[in-house]
Amino acid sequence: MSRVVKFGCFLLLALAAWAQNPATIRVGVAVMQNISTRPFPSRGPRARLVFYLNGIHGRRGQPRIEAVALEGTGRAAAQAEATAKQCEYVVLTTLVTLQALDPAGKIRVGIDRPQPPGPPYPNSPVYLGVMKFELMRRGETLTESSVRSGQRITADDMIDVLMSQVAERVRKEIVRKP
Repeated sequence: MSRVVKFGCFLLLALAAWAQNPATIRVGVAVMQNISTRPFPSRGPRARLVFYLNGIHGRRGQPRIEAVALEGTGRAAAQAEATAKQCEYVVLTTLVTLQALDPAGKIRVGIDRPQPPGPPYPNSPVYLGVMKFELMRRGETLTESSVRSGQRITADDMIDVLMSQVAERVRKEIVRKP
């Protein structure tokens, strides 16, 4: 009899815990557009944003975010694909600025010398980056904003930093708007 009672209590606790966790919210992430003067592949940053959104764990009781990669770049194409993939939200990103300053503070033009992997080096350039993003829900814009950063890191790392900031801002907006 005690095993049956323990099993029943376990089932009730599991059911109560399951009821407290809200459903998963699907977010479609469109291919990044690049209007900066620096060429940069657009699908790699999208994959990073999907990774960051999927890795964010909110507080207990907040919805879980499931990010889905979309192939569309424009608003209409991304929204149509998101609807087909049952996404409630769509994130559009645009790389506005990605500039390197040399150690003297002057803007550098051209391709950077390859940097070995590892921590930032004293002679590496300072990158300034600005990323615009738009969060849409069912075709309507909820948030249109930008994130920016300036650090002594590589161009790839700067894109990672910007995408991480976008992911955090998107999570906050989704949690705030039920």
